Amino acid sequence: VYVVDDDDIALFITEDNLVRTEIDELKILSFNKPLGFIDSMTNLEIEQPDILIIDINMPLINGFEVIDKIKLLSNFNHDMKIHMQSTSSSPSELDRIKKSKTIKSYYTKYITTDQFKEIIKE
Repeated sequence: VYVVDDDDIALFITEDNLVRTEIDELKILSFNKPLGFIDSMTNLEIEQPDILIIDINMPLINGFEVIDKIKLLSNFNHDMKIHMQSTSSSPSELDRIKKSKTIKSYYTKYITTDQFKEIIKE
C-alpha cells in the first residue's frame, strides 16, 4: 500500500490506521511529496503498488494530476486499486471520481482501520 499526501500528520494517521489492520506482510510506503512519488514511479525506483491511497488537494499538483501522470507510464499497473481521500467533498471532485475508471473510491479523511480492511480484501 502506497500513501501519497503532502500533510505529514495525515500520513502518520493513515499509516497508523493501516498498521492497526494487523494484516501480516502489509508493506506500507508513504510519500509526502507527490512529485517525488511520480519521479520514483517513472524512474522505476519503486514497484507499482497493488493499492494507492492518495490525497486530492496538494500543492503544486493535485491527486487527479498525479494519477493522470502515472497512468501514462508504459508499465502502469491497470489492476492497481486507487482510493482517494480528502478533507473536502467538493461536488465537482466527487463527480470526477464517480466518472473515473481508474479511481475505485473516495473517503473523507481519515480512512478507518475497518475501511482499510475492506479495501485490502477487495
